[in-house]
Amino acid sequence: MPLTIVTTSWDDGHHTDLRLADRLAAYALKGTFYVALNHPGNKDIEDDEIRALQRMGMEIGSHTLSHRLLTGRSAEEVRYELRESKARLENIGGVPVVAFSYPEGAFTPAACAALAETGYTLGRTTMAFRTPTKFDPARMPISIDFRRASRVGLARHALRDANIAGLADWVRLARLETDPVKLGKLLFDAALANGGIFHVNARSWEIDGNGLWQDLDALISHVAHRPGVHYATNSEALSLTQLEPQCGHAKAA
Repeated sequence: MPLTIVTTSWDDGHHTDLRLADRLAAYALKGTFYVALNHPGNKDIEDDEIRALQRMGMEIGSHTLSHRLLTGRSAEEVRYELRESKARLENIGGVPVVAFSYPEGAFTPAACAALAETGYTLGRTTMAFRTPTKFDPARMPISIDFRRASRVGLARHALRDANIAGLADWVRLARLETDPVKLGKLLFDAALANGGIFHVNARSWEIDGNGLWQDLDALISHVAHRPGVHYATNSEALSLTQLEPQCGHAKAA
């Protein structure tokens, strides 16, 4: 049976993360909540809320200290953002922080290299429309950014990230669909049929501000409670792919 994984990730760190986590838990789904400790202006999630997310089985990841883009910054600045945010989050939650989300999904070779140097095992991007189980751990892709966007906007984002494989899968698997619920269902169904990772990413404050709670419920109810599907945090998803049988061949880098 092909390996199928469902994982979710939620950026920035906000009070509404608890409402989001309640919804995930109700469907027995898991998520990684990436906290920017100083975004925007002040951290919008309290320390006890971070610990509450952990008690619900959710993972806490780093989203830097300042939520500033890592592009165009010195290697030492990048390492400082990664190292200090990791240390402070570990002090809050009392458990290792091994997952990192690039602010606005923008990454550079230097930023990817800094992950291992500062103790992370994965870096999550916003390269969308992807479902393969094999990926560079420093450039973990997503399947869908759960928001409303035009075809032009989605295409521009993919081109910014040089995500040509994602664009091809958007055409092949989802026929250029833009509705987040329909798009998510198409990509999940492809991962379920052929094996793969279905990865939903968004920001809880944006879901709330745009009134997308019912739409999100429609998608997560579609993917939940499927026999044989693994429901995992981002780092758990990575671990599951590393355990997948390779039929005698070496793993892809």
